[in-house]
Amino acid sequence: MNKYRIHEPEEVTRLNIATVSEVVRAVIIEQCLQTIIGLWWLNGRSDIEDPSIADHTQAMTQLASSLRKAMGFAFSEQASAFVLSSFGPQVVWWTYWYMMPAIQMFVALSVLHSHHIACWLD
Repeated sequence: MNKYRIHEPEEVTRLNIATVSEVVRAVIIEQCLQTIIGLWWLNGRSDIEDPSIADHTQAMTQLASSLRKAMGFAFSEQASAFVLSSFGPQVVWWTYWYMMPAIQMFVALSVLHSHHIACWLD
């Protein structure tokens, strides 16, 4: 049925407002910006230059302290003490290696999505 249409549907003309050159330019700018921010973020970090010296144990110890405070705030002291005394290392390990990256990815996708929404509203 589409091949017999004289005019394109309104939703097609309304949604396809960017030209190919605009898309290529936006992608190049976004890639340059991500590269600059990545270089700035990684500048001077010795654990990136030599991953064998990254101190994940210290980072997990700091995370455990934050988790203890957060669980004490969210639950009763007895419940949080029981969970941390019974499953503390597993909870910290799981949070450090899985939950934190998932939160970072969610925030990054939310920012990216809101950026694209803002571009469409212009």
